[in-house]
Amino acid sequence: MMKMKFFVFAAAVIAALSMTAVPASADLAGKVKKAQKQCNTCHSFKAGKKKAGPSLHKVVGRKCGAHEGYKYGKGYKKACKKAAFVIDEAFLMDYLKNPSKHLKKLSGSKSGSKMSYKIKKEDVRKEVITWLKTK
Repeated sequence: MMKMKFFVFAAAVIAALSMTAVPASADLAGKVKKAQKQCNTCHSFKAGKKKAGPSLHKVVGRKCGAHEGYKYGKGYKKACKKAAFVIDEAFLMDYLKNPSKHLKKLSGSKSGSKMSYKIKKEDVRKEVITWLKTK
């Protein structure tokens, strides 16, 4: 009888712990989905197709300024010329947090990004970058 009570108690604790974990990951999933929708507003995921922003097709690993036919903003062009960066995970972690601030830091100029959307939460940025790698 004592063993049975222990197992019932243990099962209840495990169930309670797993229930508290679900909202946190569901909350993160909702925030990531919101960010993805925001990306889709201004960016295409088809090769060579641009919208207000350049295509994000295979963006991770792309050399800065490599989207032919897209008119990059002054801040991006200055940062690209000075830093010659590749759009990798480290770049995206800083850029997505605050695009203008990051470009200003790279270029040393006052010109920022045309992109105004910011993803402040690190866990959401990481998930969005993981998602971008699949595009």
